[in-house]
Amino acid sequence: MTAELAMDILARLQDAAPVDLDRMLDAPGAATQGATLVTVDPIALSPALWSHAEDWACLGIRVTTPLPDVTSLARRLAATALERGIFPVILTTLDQSGFERFGFRVERLTEAGRAGEEAELAGFWNFALILDADDLMLMG
Repeated sequence: MTAELAMDILARLQDAAPVDLDRMLDAPGAATQGATLVTVDPIALSPALWSHAEDWACLGIRVTTPLPDVTSLARRLAATALERGIFPVILTTLDQSGFERFGFRVERLTEAGRAGEEAELAGFWNFALILDADDLMLMG
């Protein structure tokens, strides 16, 4: 899976269900030519990521192990931030995550209290999602 595809998927996450066109066509009396079959609003964006059109949604990025290519992931996160209005916040137990040099917001967690501290930061930042950096690295 490419990062572009992953961003496309995230952009289309929504609570609304797709319209079943087959069911509409098979309905008794359905017009099959020259008729407007679907009149829906444009795709609604994920309410978790884009609940406030003017605010930036915060996204937690969990870094638990040193990453082999921090620059590549930092580039993708920055592009996503610009394109989608997402503010990535790095959550790490490491002394150096590698994101510090690029100017990302880095929140340090202790190994012993990681879960509780992460939950507290999730409430403070109002994270839409928390993703593992290792998983994001797999998206190449």
